[in-house]
Order: sequence, then C-alpha cells, then structure tokens
Amino acid sequence: VVGFPSPFSVPPVGIPRSFKPSNSFRLGGELTVLDNPGVDLRAGVNYETSAIPNDYLTPLTADLNRLTLAVGVGIRPLPKLRLDALYAHVFGFTEEVDPATAAVSAVNPVRGNPTTPRPINGGTYANAGNIFGLGATLQF
Repeated sequence: VVGFPSPFSVPPVGIPRSFKPSNSFRLGGELTVLDNPGVDLRAGVNYETSAIPNDYLTPLTADLNRLTLAVGVGIRPLPKLRLDALYAHVFGFTEEVDPATAAVSAVNPVRGNPTTPRPINGGTYANAGNIFGLGATLQF
C-alpha cells in the first residue's frame, strides 16, 4: 500500500462482546410405541437466553434468546441396533439495537491519529434455523 511501511504489521484487533451468564431450560420425553421392532418417539423443547448484552450484538455474534422445538423417532430393527432421526426448529427472538446505545465501533487496524469511535452495530437482529439429524447406535 502506497505510504505504508513494508512490511506493515497489524496490531491486535479486538471486538468487544461483553459476554454474560446465560440460562437454558429444557424439557423432553420419550415414548416406546412398538416393542418388536422397537419404535420410540421423542419430543422436546428448549429455551435459552443470550450470552451477549443487546447493545453488543453484531452480525459476528448474533446470539439471541431462542426457543427450540424438536421431534424424533428411533427404530430398533435388531436387538442391538437403533437408528434415529430428528427434526428441530430454532425460533430466534428479534432484537433491536438502538444506534444511540450501540457499543461496538468500527475496527481501525492502522496506527496513527486517533479517530472518534463510531458505533456500527445498530439495527435489527433476527435468526431462525432448521436442524435435521440422523444417528445409529450399535451395541457390542
């Protein structure tokens, strides 16, 4: 880069996240509906709180409060073999970060005249997702 020394070393870059304790609440159950071949149905719900204060949310750390609902089935075609499948949906709660209280500023890796920090993480954050799973258990 014209005007920069060669080699140009970039100082350590840090993005504040201000992690805090979070909580998780879970409830689930399983029911055997057939014995031979064995068929087990499962369902569960999970609620988790965010570990990041609202003003520190960024696209890099969009950790939101969320609710997960899950269902699954296990099939035992042989006495020592179980095959499992699951589906879960994660419902992320939408959060607004007010630009006036946003706490994450643009990173400037160039040393020189200090610049005024300018928050860049204001806006609306939302997420959701689907989870599919397959599993197999073989006992020896």
